[in-house]
Amino acid sequence: MPDLSVPRAILDAMKYQIPPNLRDLARFQGGVVTRRQALNSGLSTGAITSRLKYQKWRQIYWGVYVTFTGPVSREAQLWAA
Repeated sequence: MPDLSVPRAILDAMKYQIPPNLRDLARFQGGVVTRRQALNSGLSTGAITSRLKYQKWRQIYWGVYVTFTGPVSREAQLWAA
C-alpha cells in the first residue's frame, strides 16, 4: 500500500463526518434526521447506506435515522415520531 499524506485514522474518521448543516439540524432534533434532510444536505444514498451498514446511524422508522450509537433518548424518540 502506498504511503498516505494523511494518517489512516483521520481518513477513516472523515468518511463518517456529517455536513455542517445536517450536524446542526441533528443537534436541534435530538440526533434525529430524515433521509430527505440527509440527501438535501449533500449526502448520497451510498453515504447513508454506509452509515447504516457500519452502525454509525440507526434506522428508527422508515426514512428516519438517529445519528449516534447507544440508547435512544426520549427526546430522540419524540423527534423520530
